[in-house]
Amino acid sequence: MQKKITKVQIKKYLTIIKKSKKKHFTVSNLSKSIGINEAYLREELAFFDPLVRLMEDYNLNDLIKDMETFIDKPMVSRTKSTVKYASVLDFVIKNMTSNGDLIDKYTKLSKTQLKDLEILVRREIRKTK
Repeated sequence: MQKKITKVQIKKYLTIIKKSKKKHFTVSNLSKSIGINEAYLREELAFFDPLVRLMEDYNLNDLIKDMETFIDKPMVSRTKSTVKYASVLDFVIKNMTSNGDLIDKYTKLSKTQLKDLEILVRREIRKTK
């Protein structure tokens, strides 16, 4: 399985393509200037145009606009999960008790519940300092 393409890699490729004064810049030219296997570069650049894999003489200057828009696209923003609990005790009562308010030691918590618990514990630690 191939790694996901990153903005850092694309910036590196883009600067080399732009610095070149050639009107027709191929994957083999890029491979020689970077020192990365040509087949690997073809697989990565196929993200922008699948023809890069097939055509030996594909002009990478045609991909410059697509690469620039990929770099300028903002990263995914991750929001913290909202804590709906007043305290750790409130969390335990709502998520880890069974009928009759007995603590169920076999309760499995989801990732969001664990994140909420982590936030609550951090708040409690800050209060004690």
